[in-house]
Amino acid sequence: MFQSQGWQVVPWTVDEDSQHFWTQGSYLRAQKIQRTTSHPRVVILGASSAHGSNELWEDTFAGRLQSNGTWDVVNLGIGGTTSTGLVSLLPYVEQLNPDALIIYYGHNEVHQLRQLSNIRPTFIQWYPVQRLLWSSNLYTLLHTWITLSKDPNLDIQKMEETPTKNSLTEDQLLSFSQAHFENNLNLVLHSTQKIPTLLITPPTNYPFAPMEYSESLPETIADIQKQIDAHPESTTIHSTIKSTIPTLAKQHGTYHWDLDVYFHQNSPDATSANGLFWDELHPSALGHKWIADGLKTWLSEIEPSNTDR
Repeated sequence: MFQSQGWQVVPWTVDEDSQHFWTQGSYLRAQKIQRTTSHPRVVILGASSAHGSNELWEDTFAGRLQSNGTWDVVNLGIGGTTSTGLVSLLPYVEQLNPDALIIYYGHNEVHQLRQLSNIRPTFIQWYPVQRLLWSSNLYTLLHTWITLSKDPNLDIQKMEETPTKNSLTEDQLLSFSQAHFENNLNLVLHSTQKIPTLLITPPTNYPFAPMEYSESLPETIADIQKQIDAHPESTTIHSTIKSTIPTLAKQHGTYHWDLDVYFHQNSPDATSANGLFWDELHPSALGHKWIADGLKTWLSEIEPSNTDR
């Protein structure tokens, strides 16, 4: 999931006729993508919620948009990724030459980096150096040519079974997670600045999210979010990331959709959104329908920029 672990995204192979990309499933939806299309094209970036976890393609918001027939939809959502995965996909987004971009991401950042810090407590100290190396063309070339040998002393399973003392304070981890998210989203948004882009604030199924124990559920979403933020195993979006998304949208002049508000604004108790999730964060088929309906409205207002298709 992370560049610092040598993870690399290779989302597709080229078909024999050279007219298609074929994702072959794996961490992406199985898709046969036309290299060129007569329809305007929208690309989706994100993690499992964008991928459509637990739902059939035709029931996901991407599948529903595709079935509408107006837009060619390419879903590059990768379950479990951090914002680094979004950056890694930028060369492939460029190849697709989209007319619009949808970014539905935010849940994984704090949770995944917390897990990494438990396994490798010193990774933050090395991260600035690694970022400098990744920006070096020479380093990238050498990294491509040289096959790194596996460290015989690195037993990931054993490390996961044997908890390591985390040298980071919670404030340090949250500060790093926010900076990591912000830096990577800035890269994505700067690279795609000519493409109409929609940043989505992911929703949370509040009554079912991991949170600090209390005898009764707090009355407001703000109070529930504090309980969620305090839980060390929380998998839903942290408030530091949640608050950064609209700020980034404003800074880059992109569109923003607070899906959390959209899901809960008509809720009888203002905190539950019954039927719109199948767990604490992933939309159900009904939730995907709601998302698709909202996206159709946004896309109808987008003027396709690639008129030479």
